[in-house]
Amino acid sequence: MVDAVPIKILEESIEQIDQHTVRLNWTTGYEINNYGFSIQKRNADEEWQECGFVKGAGDTQGISEYEYIDKSCFDLTYYKISQIDNDGQKTDGKIMAVQCGIDKKISVYPVPAKDYVILDILPDNTTVYEVIITGIHGNKKIITQISPDDTRRIDIKSLPSGVYYMILKPLSGTGVQKTIKIVKE
Repeated sequence: MVDAVPIKILEESIEQIDQHTVRLNWTTGYEINNYGFSIQKRNADEEWQECGFVKGAGDTQGISEYEYIDKSCFDLTYYKISQIDNDGQKTDGKIMAVQCGIDKKISVYPVPAKDYVILDILPDNTTVYEVIITGIHGNKKIITQISPDDTRRIDIKSLPSGVYYMILKPLSGTGVQKTIKIVKE
């Protein structure tokens, strides 16, 4: 007998709502024997810690939408949604990251990344950023620009595996420079 996949994730997203509040959304296409979802987070080199739980639909063939709000996000924070079966089996979802503790909305995902990273930025309505991805030794690898209320998919296929820094440098407006650590698989 072949075990069925317990859920089909159609979409996962993360959004910074305010300086220390993050919303995670995910949608399933079906669920089999699904007890629920453990929401876990960590900062930098910390261990994963459960910060919440959302009850699953159990058994359903329809689309189910879920949301979790974390009101204690600080600095660069990584999140993952783990699905738990009724029998206790756990399957980890993708890792997403968001930079909290700033008054601008910035999301970078997936983390770690393979072929691309997505940068969502919703700053004040006047700041345009230059986006620079550098290696740990500061050599510039990728340069692009992003405007207010924009989402940018940045191709990183050409980069070797490793740790990189995404520097958001304001070109106009009232923004301040920000640095976000990204990991390339």
